[in-house]
Amino acid sequence: DGDLIEVTTAPHMRLPVAAIYRLTEVLFRNVCDQRLQDRKYLLAERFFTTLSGRMLRLNTMLSMVQQIIATPLPFPYYHLCKTLLFMYFLSFPFFIDIELGLWANIGELSCLSIALMGLDAIATELEN
Repeated sequence: DGDLIEVTTAPHMRLPVAAIYRLTEVLFRNVCDQRLQDRKYLLAERFFTTLSGRMLRLNTMLSMVQQIIATPLPFPYYHLCKTLLFMYFLSFPFFIDIELGLWANIGELSCLSIALMGLDAIATELEN
């Protein structure tokens, strides 16, 4: 039989984009107009260009952040990080100083290595 894949054609908008759109809509609606003088709280026209420019800039920055998030890391970079981490762990024995004691030589370096391997595991999961 086979699994059916459901495809939705409903429009989808990310929440920050929807918030920026809503703020821009409120901005346009509350600009001071001669026909709307009966409203108590209105936005002066001199602020309109500044605020609409800020909304456009915010939307541009958001799209740049989304592009950075969606860009995958290149495979050679992944291997370079793995190799450097391996070389760092190989060089651990050369940093041992007997005068510093057991905790400084084994305990701290073990905690550091566990933390670095954990960061590597998180980076690998985020890459996929």
